[in-house]
Amino acid sequence: MFLLSLVIFVSKYKMFTSTYNLAEPILKKYNFTAVQFVINELLNVKTPTFSEQRYAYMGYDYVNGYSRDIIEIGSHTYHMHHQLPKVYAKINSMTYDEILDDFKKSKEELNTKYLSYPYGAITDDGVKAAKDAGYDCGFILNDSMTYQEEDNYRISRISAMESLEVFKGIFETDKYRKKSIGLF
Repeated sequence: MFLLSLVIFVSKYKMFTSTYNLAEPILKKYNFTAVQFVINELLNVKTPTFSEQRYAYMGYDYVNGYSRDIIEIGSHTYHMHHQLPKVYAKINSMTYDEILDDFKKSKEELNTKYLSYPYGAITDDGVKAAKDAGYDCGFILNDSMTYQEEDNYRISRISAMESLEVFKGIFETDKYRKKSIGLF
């Protein structure tokens, strides 16, 4: 049996209020909850008024004042969501202390228990730092559904940023199911 883990990534770099204004009513209707992972350094100080005609970037006022009953706030790190040349995530070149400092700062500002590693990249120091910073779990990016047997600091996540059709396809195919004996 797999666990459905709905993780919303509205944009590669900015966290939009449309997640709450447009996605939340749909989630509520179907009795789902979700996590919106945010990158602290990209949050505005104050959230502009929402309009369906344009994207409004979240601000700290919105993050701190939101009820979180349907959509929880999670950390996508404070200042680590930068790629180095090619596809190497910044976490791969950081020391344990640098990773820990970033994770702690983000967790404290967002008051969250959830972490999504930058670009889904994971290192042994990253897992240790997530635990030491006090997160309850950490999400990686490996295009696989989540299962109960997974390590809490290496929870599978599927990216569906390309389009709604790609996201819909996740639920209409078994390509994302782990091919392990004993899970079904």
